[in-house]
Amino acid sequence: MNRRFINLGILYLAQAIPLYFCTFALPTILRAEGVSLQKIGLLGLLLLPWVIKFLWAPFVDKYYTVSIGKRKSWFLGMQVVTIVLLGIFSLMSPHEYWGAIFFMAFLLSSVAATQDIAIDGFSLEQLKRDDFRWGNLARVAGTTLGSMLGGALLIALYKVLGWQAITLLLSVVCIVIALYMIFIKEDNIPDDASKKHQPSIKSFLKRPETRMLLAMCLIYRACEGLVMGMQSAFLVDLSIPLSTIGVVMGIGSAVIGLLGATVASYLFKPLGGNKMIILLACIRGFCYFSLGAIALLGIGNSVLVFSVVLLNMASRLMEMVVLYTIFMQHCSKKQAGTDFTILICAELLIYISGMSISGYLAAYLGYGMLFTLGGILSIPGALGALYFLRKLNASHKQKVHNSAVLAA
Repeated sequence: MNRRFINLGILYLAQAIPLYFCTFALPTILRAEGVSLQKIGLLGLLLLPWVIKFLWAPFVDKYYTVSIGKRKSWFLGMQVVTIVLLGIFSLMSPHEYWGAIFFMAFLLSSVAATQDIAIDGFSLEQLKRDDFRWGNLARVAGTTLGSMLGGALLIALYKVLGWQAITLLLSVVCIVIALYMIFIKEDNIPDDASKKHQPSIKSFLKRPETRMLLAMCLIYRACEGLVMGMQSAFLVDLSIPLSTIGVVMGIGSAVIGLLGATVASYLFKPLGGNKMIILLACIRGFCYFSLGAIALLGIGNSVLVFSVVLLNMASRLMEMVVLYTIFMQHCSKKQAGTDFTILICAELLIYISGMSISGYLAAYLGYGMLFTLGGILSIPGALGALYFLRKLNASHKQKVHNSAVLAA
């Protein structure tokens, strides 16, 4: 396997560990320690840095230590801060120091979000256009492993080892990753034009291709939060045991998701972005309408239900490979971190917006109508995304033609 893809997998593992520690493991552990639901609910704010990180992405693109490296300055620096914060975590009791733990967790989430900006920029700058799909497969693999180490594994070990031991164990893992980062090299040095460029959100919005990417992202993802926000609750209300849900949704979704992401990476080149969007939209629509039918007809067969749910989870990781590869193909390498981060933040914002109203719609319409609504909305979403993607491809071909003419 190409060393660059291994590097990317390790880097995405690094930023996923603190993210899932803050958003998955921490709420579960704190609740087990008797922390009130009101306080647990406030932990939702830990995702805020991931929604607004585009605000400081230009800063990450612009400032760095030349001797260390443009991206390495940030992802290695943030890794050191992560280790320090986890060490401080180990000194606190999760029940007695709620306020301090919340503050430290917010800092840790912000550090991981900042690290992610640098890693995304590194990925876009170091890979060739044809390798973007494999880089995004490495992203999926690293993130999936990070979710297990920073989330599910810590929860499983908490009762056995205790708070101090699991936080110190996580610190050790992060130290090992930091040592690996020291040996990562940045091969593609920014040219003079890139160095003179002033990264900004305004520059992103000025370019037609990035505006089209933004529209494509928002339109395609708009329906997903509605379904995903209520999928787990639906499984619970089907009286499926929590232990079964945990195993299937944790291990099962990770395995089938990685398999799906690998298939998407292989298919992207021969099929192209347009056909991949159509394929994924069909899979997504099938899953949403199937969940709607299962709910409306009162089908309780857990094998059938989990088959649809796992296919849905696999399609989401396939979408990550396909959509992020398309993003990378059209982002500017002069401000790679900024461009990609704006798109990711927009994607997360529209997803969270759907999740935030999914509960109200489920209570008013029922699961069946909610999932069916998601399926109906997915159709114009896919068609709209396909429209903008075709315009993007036509614009790219015209630029390539113009460059060839000027070179001749």
